[in-house]
Amino acid sequence: AGPFHARLPRTTMAEGLPNAVVMRVAKSGMPAGVQFSKEARIVLLKSASVFASYLTAVALEEAYKDNKRTKVTSDDVVKALATIDFAEMQAPVRDTLAAVHEQEQRRKAARVGDDDDDGDDDDD
Repeated sequence: AGPFHARLPRTTMAEGLPNAVVMRVAKSGMPAGVQFSKEARIVLLKSASVFASYLTAVALEEAYKDNKRTKVTSDDVVKALATIDFAEMQAPVRDTLAAVHEQEQRRKAARVGDDDDDGDDDDD
């Protein structure tokens, strides 16, 4: 059968990510005033799409190894980073994931607090 990424449809690799998002990420690591040529933007967009597709395929392989799951989890993606020689990115990705979880917990707590406030003023 072979690895999952070898069986991905070609259109997956051709699909692009939003230009604005990729360019915002690319510019975030650059000094102010850095410009990108049209060709550089095209190459960055294509490279980002290929990377995302490849990481997804490897993450799916990780999921499949674990009881042949077809649902990819964040742990699968983090493991896939190491598999494709990006192990140094695992800690920052885990930190980001922890921050997202913390933010979700705060939102939930705030909603529960809002639900408790039913508009009745029992203080009088």
